[in-house]
Amino acid sequence: MIAKINITKDEILSKVSEEDIFRKYSDFEEVELLFFSPFNEERTPSCIVYKNMYFNDFSSGRKGSCFDLVMFKYNVLFVEALNIIANDFKLFNLNLNSNPIIFGVQPRQYIKKETIIAIKSKLFTTAGIDYWKQYGISKKSLNKFYIQELDYNWIDNCRFKVNDLGFSYYFGNNKYNLMFPERSKEEKWFSNTSSSDIQGYNQLEKSGDLLIITSSLKDVACLNENYSLHCIAGKSETTLIPELQMSVLSERFKDIIVYLNNDTAGINASKNYEEAYGFKWIVNPAELKKDPSDVIKNNDKDKLTEFLKQKQII
Repeated sequence: MIAKINITKDEILSKVSEEDIFRKYSDFEEVELLFFSPFNEERTPSCIVYKNMYFNDFSSGRKGSCFDLVMFKYNVLFVEALNIIANDFKLFNLNLNSNPIIFGVQPRQYIKKETIIAIKSKLFTTAGIDYWKQYGISKKSLNKFYIQELDYNWIDNCRFKVNDLGFSYYFGNNKYNLMFPERSKEEKWFSNTSSSDIQGYNQLEKSGDLLIITSSLKDVACLNENYSLHCIAGKSETTLIPELQMSVLSERFKDIIVYLNNDTAGINASKNYEEAYGFKWIVNPAELKKDPSDVIKNNDKDKLTEFLKQKQII
């Protein structure tokens, strides 16, 4: 039995913090520390809560406040989410205008609904071309890797006009990553991909001597255009490419090396690849930017070339 209470968001937050709510309904522990998605089973944590108390679940593309997390988790409306939180935290003694009404409910189970994404692209603007050019990526590579500049995008049939820089990465089967480089960290990405969707996979040769697993499609395109390397990236840097795909790729390529960002998340993910598959891994030296595309942007291509030669990558 659950008490249905006429309660508001502000009344809840006067008694319970947003952090408390995140901890109650997920594995969240600390701000900006990755934890396991409350919506998907996964081997590598891919969910984060930022300092502004908004979460981003990279594995499902869901994001929002602690109340949104409860709505997604139990597949309920906002008012129902407020009542679930009030009941679970036993907030029956709040000074409310109406008495709680007790009613019987069936246990709710989260129903995963795949987010529908559609786009309308436009010809690349000068700003769009310049954005990729700074990373050593030409229009030829943008076409090769199905990167388009956005005019509109649709999320679950809601249309959004893109007035700033926005790009789509297409995986096939109506799967997209949307990237908005000028927006805040929380609003930069939107995706309906899963861990089995591999960035750069469709552009790979059938076989080769070396395959690089890197952080993003930007790094894939950068390394491919500037050094003719075979590269892929997982759904996100912290999402391990599944065993089935890795088994197939291991048969196609003689050697596989992990080359992720030189930061805490990248190093931890590299160690996860080593533990799961036995892959060797490298990161940029401290004097360079943390990922290869940013090294190119910093006009340090000669230093990156020297590093890749030292590691016998090129």
